[in-house]
Amino acid sequence: MRIKTRFGNIEVELFEDTPLHRANFIFLVKNKYYNTTQFHRVSPDFVVQGGNNDTQTTARNRMGAGKYLLPNESSSKYKHIRGAFSAAKYSEQNVSKASH
Repeated sequence: MRIKTRFGNIEVELFEDTPLHRANFIFLVKNKYYNTTQFHRVSPDFVVQGGNNDTQTTARNRMGAGKYLLPNESSSKYKHIRGAFSAAKYSEQNVSKASH
């Protein structure tokens, strides 16, 4: 899948063995959720986070997508190394490590 930005394109790989996260990302893309979001946290040599924005349009899109969490599909097969593409974990009392 290709993410197009005004700074260039980003190629991402979505794994078949993480079906809920894969389907969720495709669902949000098809519903144009990310069209009004931005990369909102850039920490050199650590992480780049995107998919959020403080605009009313993004808040409406978030509400339109529904309020839900995805169960943890992580595996020791996948490591968070440079270039990894993953979902953010929900932070409040999240013993199941569910993600947004």
